[in-house]
Amino acid sequence: MANCACGRELPMKRCCGPFLERRKPAANPEELVRSRYSAFANSKIGYLLETCHPETRCRFNKEENYLWARESDWTGLEILSVEVDPSGDRAQVEFKAHLRQKGLKSVHHEVSDLRRVDDCWYYYDGAPAKS
Repeated sequence: MANCACGRELPMKRCCGPFLERRKPAANPEELVRSRYSAFANSKIGYLLETCHPETRCRFNKEENYLWARESDWTGLEILSVEVDPSGDRAQVEFKAHLRQKGLKSVHHEVSDLRRVDDCWYYYDGAPAKS
């Protein structure tokens, strides 16, 4: 059985599988980012849309993200930092998603802005990290 795409040494069914199958929500910002990476690696576009914050969901382009997910070979995820604000309802996660596109190595380095609503974490927005 293959390990989870998010990089943890756990089988998918015990790691991100429950999130992607919508059996449980991400309990913290890092789990959300890991599960969304696994969703990209497995082309689970519905999960990506559902985990976008309700205020920004309309900006999610399903077709564009599906093509990016399908045309990429996702090779690894590094969580570089997780910062939760004092209210506990906002967080920033800096990560590097490693992938290959058309045989060329690439790194998507982002700082994601995450927000919690009714005890569920959502992806609000992201920006390229300053290297």
